[in-house]
Amino acid sequence: MFDLVWLTKDGRFACLNREEWWRAGAVDSDRRDVYRAKVVRDAPALHGAFVSLGDRNALLRYDKGDKPLKTGETAPVTIVEPPKGDKLAVVGLRPTLGGEYLAYIPHGEGLRYAKGYADSAKEKWRQALEPDLTTLPGGWILRSAALGADPQAIRAEMRSLAATWREILQNPALGRVYHAPDEGERFIARDAREIWTDDEDLLQRLSRAYPLTPVRYVAGLTDRYEREERALKPLWERTVTLDKGVKLTFDYTQAATVVDVDSGGFSLSGNPQASAREVNRIACKWLVRLLSLREITGVILVDFVSTDLLGREDLLAYLTDLSIVDSKLHVVDITRLGIVELTRQG
Repeated sequence: MFDLVWLTKDGRFACLNREEWWRAGAVDSDRRDVYRAKVVRDAPALHGAFVSLGDRNALLRYDKGDKPLKTGETAPVTIVEPPKGDKLAVVGLRPTLGGEYLAYIPHGEGLRYAKGYADSAKEKWRQALEPDLTTLPGGWILRSAALGADPQAIRAEMRSLAATWREILQNPALGRVYHAPDEGERFIARDAREIWTDDEDLLQRLSRAYPLTPVRYVAGLTDRYEREERALKPLWERTVTLDKGVKLTFDYTQAATVVDVDSGGFSLSGNPQASAREVNRIACKWLVRLLSLREITGVILVDFVSTDLLGREDLLAYLTDLSIVDSKLHVVDITRLGIVELTRQG
């Protein structure tokens, strides 16, 4: 959940916590498009397989419970992580189809609800949608936009989304078999405590979709976005210089993202262990934010400045506390050499 989300009229977004950018970029509907992929080669070490989408290749990563595909087999997939540098895009076997009132999860089950539904309202909606819930396969998420809507309109959308999924399954062509409607802003705005936009049409759509979230029109937001983006440009470079000269260097491989911490010459006179702890704390504070800002996912290995056992314990505890801000980030362990193992969900 972010304190504030900006959505500009030219299709860009920024997610802020305590006035600091934590995510930014273009609203990308490509992640919700559905493609038919063909398995080219197994990749058991990566818990997946390399696949062809027709005009490009990707890495299919299996989730828990997915049945691995055989070489030559095809299946509908959706993009989980966009390509970065030399890294392929990552796709998954669990597409979601979005509608005005619902999100349809073909591989899910049951009915879930967006925030804002009281228990009594949940039971009312479950009963109203029961006829289709029992006959249509998959799972459903009832959006906030359904509050006050006609149950018959929602049931009609359920049947429409289920029919679209059947068409996707029957389409044999490699490549994109379903283009998601332009609803990308919803996937950003749903995590906001407050929303700003300089697009009057978007203001009206978001106000209807999120009646419990304050949505404000802010003139000149696109220009403000561009100024902030230019100011933060150094944070996207391979090596980022932080407080007191401490540096983080990011390198991307197929299997993992590797981050190196450099003290930059900073030291506390006569106390090397205290210096190492201070450097690592500075690095931790920025690392959590930069992983989110750069949308780095998957396995992450961080080579911190060498320190003693007490320093490693302090490092792990401090990083774990900071990671609470980013719900996608999980601190796994720290090795005797000070290498911290992290994972971050897409």
